[in-house]
Amino acid sequence: MQVEAGPGYAASVTSGGKDLQREPLMVPFGGSVPPIEITVRYDGGEIEATIESDPNGDLLARSGRTTDDLPPPNSYLRGGWYLYCLPLSNSGGPVRGFNGWSNGNYLMQQVPPGDYRILAFDARQELQYRDPAAMRAYESKGQVIRVAAGQKVRVRVQPITSE
Repeated sequence: MQVEAGPGYAASVTSGGKDLQREPLMVPFGGSVPPIEITVRYDGGEIEATIESDPNGDLLARSGRTTDDLPPPNSYLRGGWYLYCLPLSNSGGPVRGFNGWSNGNYLMQQVPPGDYRILAFDARQELQYRDPAAMRAYESKGQVIRVAAGQKVRVRVQPITSE
């Protein structure tokens, strides 16, 4: 179950002792389920990410792009760089995308405390983040960070380009 908690984040979502952020809620036909309890917190961390540029232009050359093709600074919403925050193991919250700033940085607020891998791509991805075998391809990519309650983390990410 994924919960949008406005300015906060869902610290826990349970029903009958079951963690609904990690396990599906099964509702029997004609049956009922115990109440769903949601705990919302407002002490999440913040991640500010910057795409690393390649001073020699090798990244652009490999991607087939030119400087004219570079995405605009707030390109997350316009089809440029796509940044993802993936929780590692059972820590943190659900996978989320970043919002672009006009200064070329990307921001995510109210990030639940936990460990995350930050990945940047030149195209939108359908990541199979719940499949450990599928995610092995990204183990050496991106940046791994730990976010504590109320902490602001700055990270530089090398983008993954389509070939």
